[in-house]
Amino acid sequence: MGIPKKYCCCSDHLCFVADYMEENILHSDVLYIEATHKYCVVHVRKLGMLKTYVSLCRLQIQLPDHDFFQASRSLTVSRGYIKDVFGYNVILKDGRNFKLPKKNYFRFMKWFRAS
Repeated sequence: MGIPKKYCCCSDHLCFVADYMEENILHSDVLYIEATHKYCVVHVRKLGMLKTYVSLCRLQIQLPDHDFFQASRSLTVSRGYIKDVFGYNVILKDGRNFKLPKKNYFRFMKWFRAS
């Protein structure tokens, strides 16, 4: 289930269907996106978590590369939501942390430092 043919209504929104409702979320309100086997969870400022059956790849296409990074096969993170980086560990502002795959480390650090 997703938005057919065109992915988004405009260039500064992430558009997808969640709970049978079309969601249009500003890029600046997206914190991070987690993918599981069958669905993605979009973590949104003020709204919390929105579950969608749109793939991470289709969501990633709608996001600007300079603000979002696909850190692993199952996680895309917003630059503004990263609190700190210690080696391969990335700490988010909510206290959650994840380990970067070695193959993505140098590309991530280049992206992160290019603020």
